[in-house]
Amino acid sequence: MRKCIWKAKMKLIYILFLLLCVFVKFTKAQQSSVTENKKVYVVGDVVKPSELEFRETMTLTQAIAEAGGVFPDNKRKIVRISRLVPGAKNRERVEVRIKEIEKRKTEDLILQPNDIVDVMPKKKRVGCLNFPIEPTRVLIIIP
Repeated sequence: MRKCIWKAKMKLIYILFLLLCVFVKFTKAQQSSVTENKKVYVVGDVVKPSELEFRETMTLTQAIAEAGGVFPDNKRKIVRISRLVPGAKNRERVEVRIKEIEKRKTEDLILQPNDIVDVMPKKKRVGCLNFPIEPTRVLIIIP
């Protein structure tokens, strides 16, 4: 009789252990899917335009630094941030001058998930060669 009770208890403990493992895997999967969706995009006149993992305390200058920094010949250093606003169809746009942050005239903005940081270029560039380009018109003649 004791052997049967012992086997039943072991089966119950084993089933509870399996349920606990499934619960832990499920919660980890939920947490990872939530963090995977949180990105910050740095584009424009930076050395390495990139998609960065969002961190709660990530600032504008940290994101630009992670993207390799602004090109040295860019003296303007104007940044436009496009931000999702809850309940709105369009993004909110904020314009910031990096020089003012460096001189501590304005605060370094804390970024939010899915922000798009666009460092405005001094000149238009072609790929990684950094040649200034002029707008041109192309006429294609189809016979």
